[in-house]
Parts: sequence; C-alpha cells; structure tokens
Amino acid sequence: MSDPAERAENLLSLTTRLIGAVEADIVSLQSGTYPPMALTDPVIEQMALAYTREVAAAKKAGVKDAPAAMLRSLKDAAAKLKTLLKRHEHLVGAMRSASEGMVRAVAEEVEKMRTATMPYSSAPVARRNAAAAIVYNKVI
Repeated sequence: MSDPAERAENLLSLTTRLIGAVEADIVSLQSGTYPPMALTDPVIEQMALAYTREVAAAKKAGVKDAPAAMLRSLKDAAAKLKTLLKRHEHLVGAMRSASEGMVRAVAEEVEKMRTATMPYSSAPVARRNAAAAIVYNKVI
C-alpha cells in the first residue's frame, strides 16, 4: 500500500473503529454496567496492533502527500482517540483503586476476626497467625 491517500484512509478507518471501542468502554464504566470490555476483545487488540503498525509505516513512508482534508480528519481522529484513551485510563484506574480498597477492607476485617480473643469464654481461643492466605496484588 504505497498510495498516501489509501494509507491515510486505512489509518482513519482503524482510528475510527478504535474510537468506537474506547467510547463503548467509557460509557460502560460511567454507567456502572460492566459487560466485557471492548478493548479486551481479541479482534480489537489485533486492530490496535494493526493501528500501531500503520502509524509507524505512515511515518516512515509519509502520508503528507494525502489530500489535506484527509490529513485534517486523520489528525482530528488521532487527537480524539488520545483524549478518549486518557479518559479510559482514568476510569479504569478509579475502578482498580475502588476494587483494591474493597479487597483490603475485607482482608483487614478477616484479620481482625481471626486475631480477636474471647476473654470471657469458658475455653479461651488461642490466637491464630496472621492471615497469610490473603494476598494483596500490588503488581497490577
């Protein structure tokens, strides 16, 4: 695909489809409905990889010879995609923080219950070791 206009058109098409997927995820995250995220769909992942390759190829081969209107549309779409991806990252980060906070709260409550003593029972309960089975996933 050496024609700059054709390359720009293909890149615009990929950008538009990725924008649709990101927008769908943002709507899901904002509304509180959590169907499978569009960006985790293998087809969308392949499309994102193709987009990355196309951008690199367009930079190398140059799409500056494409029609000005096409280039303007492409720049606008790329800017919109970048803005949407930042918003998506923010929302996913917020969801991650909330879910990690809930896990920590449950783990702390379990730890309190396990280490609590019952001083006024007929058979005092021995203290258990720390709740080692509850692991915080700090990698993700």
